[in-house]
Amino acid sequence: MEYHGKWFVIVNPKAQGGGAGGSWPEIRRVLENTGLDFSYAFTDCASTTSGLTLRALSEGFGGVAVFGGDGTLSTVGAVLSSVEDPPVLGQIPAGSGNDWIRSLGIPQDRVSVALLLKKGHTRSVDTGVCTACGVRMPFINSAGMGFDAFVLKRTLALRKLLPLKKSGYLVSLFIAALWPPRFSATVLADGNAFHSGRYFSLTVGVGRFSGGGMSLSPSAVIDDGLLDAVRIAPVGFPTIAANIGRIYSGTLMDMKQARGARAASFSVVPQGNVLLELDGEFQVFPEKPEKLVFDTGPVLRVITSPT
Repeated sequence: MEYHGKWFVIVNPKAQGGGAGGSWPEIRRVLENTGLDFSYAFTDCASTTSGLTLRALSEGFGGVAVFGGDGTLSTVGAVLSSVEDPPVLGQIPAGSGNDWIRSLGIPQDRVSVALLLKKGHTRSVDTGVCTACGVRMPFINSAGMGFDAFVLKRTLALRKLLPLKKSGYLVSLFIAALWPPRFSATVLADGNAFHSGRYFSLTVGVGRFSGGGMSLSPSAVIDDGLLDAVRIAPVGFPTIAANIGRIYSGTLMDMKQARGARAASFSVVPQGNVLLELDGEFQVFPEKPEKLVFDTGPVLRVITSPT
């Protein structure tokens, strides 16, 4: 199926440490030269992004594209997944991670991806939704509990003190690996026992990639109607250092501490501290959740490379 209608492009100039703003004029010219029928607007925060997405819906745009990172994309996807028959979703990658594009198997080159909007090839892909404290929180690529959420929280705190960009994440990652945190929970996969006790990390993936190219759900298939969870048992720094390459090579499941499951629904009953990130965005709860449920969400039609 193809889409050749009107596009609304949401531009986040702050993406990639502000680099996206300087790149937008070139991308705009590329889109104009293709003859693409599009309008655009700038966003500076999640609430503005949500408002612009609702505006695109009310004005009848059949396609919504993001020129920005996975955080902006996730906000748009959350709005689109809440409506019946949503517009086609596209992304011109301009973030530091661009993991959704990776999971779709689309090249990272911005100009090439911009041209895909004109070509209009689409496919249907899955989404996910996490429910906790009575709140429904959609995500389109990956949810992480434990280590990756811990590192993200530390990174955000560090950036408030020092003018660090991507290096802030690397510093937080290294420090956390030296003194790994421990978490504990009971996890069910479609009602069947999957894990009970302590864990290092728990990833629930729609797509394979998260955290800027890390394959934390290496068996995930983005259009199979299921979620793929990977649990890593508690590990120390030597084990983390020895297996860091597996995270990027897609061989994470070769670790003896790794265990995976594929299901339509995962329920997590945490004991102790709860840390969660969705599509790379740290989540803050009004109170400690008694249970978190991860389900498959609505299907979205998205722009993809020709097969």
